[in-house]
Amino acid sequence: MKKRTRTYINIADMILMFFFGYCEVRVKDSFEKTLNALLTLGIRFTKMKNTDSGVSFLIYLGSRKKVSQILSDQDVVFSVSGAKGLPAPIIALSRRYGLVLGLLTVLTLCVVSERVVWEISVTGNETVKAAEIISDLERYGVRHGAYIDSLDTYAICTDYLLENDKLSWIRINAVGNRLQVVVREKNARPESEGERPSNLVAACDGLIYRVETLGGQRLVYGGESVLRGQILVSGLVDNELSGIEGVYIENPSYRFERSKGKVFAITSEQITVEIPMTVTEKHYTGENHQKKSLIFFSKAINFFLMGRNSYNSCDIIEVYKYIELPGEKVLPVCIKNTVFKEYVEREISLSESQAAELAEKELAEKISSLLGDEGTLLSKSVEAYCEDGIYTLKCSIGCIRDIAVETPLFSSDG
Repeated sequence: MKKRTRTYINIADMILMFFFGYCEVRVKDSFEKTLNALLTLGIRFTKMKNTDSGVSFLIYLGSRKKVSQILSDQDVVFSVSGAKGLPAPIIALSRRYGLVLGLLTVLTLCVVSERVVWEISVTGNETVKAAEIISDLERYGVRHGAYIDSLDTYAICTDYLLENDKLSWIRINAVGNRLQVVVREKNARPESEGERPSNLVAACDGLIYRVETLGGQRLVYGGESVLRGQILVSGLVDNELSGIEGVYIENPSYRFERSKGKVFAITSEQITVEIPMTVTEKHYTGENHQKKSLIFFSKAINFFLMGRNSYNSCDIIEVYKYIELPGEKVLPVCIKNTVFKEYVEREISLSESQAAELAEKELAEKISSLLGDEGTLLSKSVEAYCEDGIYTLKCSIGCIRDIAVETPLFSSDG
């Protein structure tokens, strides 16, 4: 006759064990000793059932050590399973010491680095290289790994502007663990010219063809000859109505105004283009090598190199790859890939026809730049000759072009 299996289950204990963890105990003999010990010590158990080799039941994970000690003292043959329930994955993970240490390290870095500079970016620059600005700011303590709270950004900006004559304005903004350096160059065109008083002066000699004014007081008219530097439209404007015959104003008043407009004049221009008969060209050999580095804050660790160590002549391309985190934050670790592309310089002798083609192209560009969008070419004569290894084009043109150049009325506006 088949043995019947009896199972004792406490539903409340089963639910709690799932959340707090449990393990299974298998007893091969001395069932009565085991049961008496559990009941005497008040150890909760559930899902007790008969098995082919004895009896099994579930206990709370926190009772495993105590139950094992009791059964061992009473010489009971038993076995205990591993942890089960929700805490089981956490316990299994805690035994992987390297992974736990790595996670704790990353967590520590994220917490500590809230006020540590991990990345520096530069915006607003046009001709000045961002690398040059970052290198200069390192002397003031602005570098990877610096504590943001220790940086007096206002004083740094002031001192740096006194030293650097290429910038007219700089600001350092802290966004998370990034520093954004915003600059404005002195030679950069301002976003808005505003209404600063100015004059329009002649860029060269010429015969006035037509005048288009949108601001300022007109001083020249069609058919008049003007000299280079002569004021064409003035920023000092008479407030009273002028040009009314028979009206005399004893004490006229004036105002300052920005002069706007175009003054077209008939001019004669001389343009010279020189092309060397021997030119140096860059030819890539196809030989490249890469160097990869791990950048931690400002420290570089080279870990991969392909190709030769160096070239006599090469172009260098650097690419940085950062790991970004939510909230506009980045890790202080990046991969820097440096590519070296070898090239050789070769001297090439041009034929006279090749030099002439290059000279004509450059001449056309200079004429187009001189005339602008609304200029008109009236006449053109070209003289070409080759002497001492130089192909020369001398061009005389007659044209109608805008000769007005805006200049500030006061020197402080420059």
